[in-house]
Amino acid sequence: MSRDCGSWPLTATLRARQTGPMDLLVLRHVWLLRPCPDGGTEYVCFRPGQDRVEVVEGYHLPPQMPLIKRRKCLDSAEVPHCRRQLEKNQGYKHGQPLF
Repeated sequence: MSRDCGSWPLTATLRARQTGPMDLLVLRHVWLLRPCPDGGTEYVCFRPGQDRVEVVEGYHLPPQMPLIKRRKCLDSAEVPHCRRQLEKNQGYKHGQPLF
């Protein structure tokens, strides 16, 4: 279930355990990117936490500062489904960090 992150820190200590291949997604930042006709890029960044993952959606057109459109937190178990939806239904592709 998604929820507001509130004052949840952007960086957190990660647990050392791994229970499956999708846990690797939670251990590092993952960027999904989608180019825009104006030369900018829409992005979704998954930032790991202890039991939750912060999902930051935004837009970037260098040299401007990135624009954050939305920010939410997901339980770690919800991340694979969210990522599949973004890639399959909205045209995002995994890519290198924009900034």
